[in-house]
Amino acid sequence: MRILLVDDTKAIAAMISAFLQLEGDFEVESQVDGDAAFRHYCQHGPYDLVVTDYDHPGMDGLVLSRAIRKKNPKQSIAAFTSNGSAEMTHRFQRLHIPLLEKGRPSAVEVVQFLKDAIGKGHSKPTTRRKAGRRASA
Repeated sequence: MRILLVDDTKAIAAMISAFLQLEGDFEVESQVDGDAAFRHYCQHGPYDLVVTDYDHPGMDGLVLSRAIRKKNPKQSIAAFTSNGSAEMTHRFQRLHIPLLEKGRPSAVEVVQFLKDAIGKGHSKPTTRRKAGRRASA
């Protein structure tokens, strides 16, 4: 499966790539900013999944997601954020993008989140909280 990963933190990108490669047949392409990621997507997409951080240079994760969905409404997208506010969660949910809060999720949790996102496409919005943290009602 082909995944486009957009994150300006090289350690996180390397960690996610390593997790996925250990799990099986995943080919991960990385970009560090939203503008470059969109150009890369236009040349090499679609992907089985686009994974974006919210905060990176160029287009932020929401703007990038909208641009990709405008080009390909069926593209599966998942997001990571360290800003797990209700407003941020709502913004991603409106686009039917599953969201995982950054923190200290386990390798198993990250891989399962991404596999779920690939399997669901963008049909149902979901949000996963950091391990050990309860979602508030």
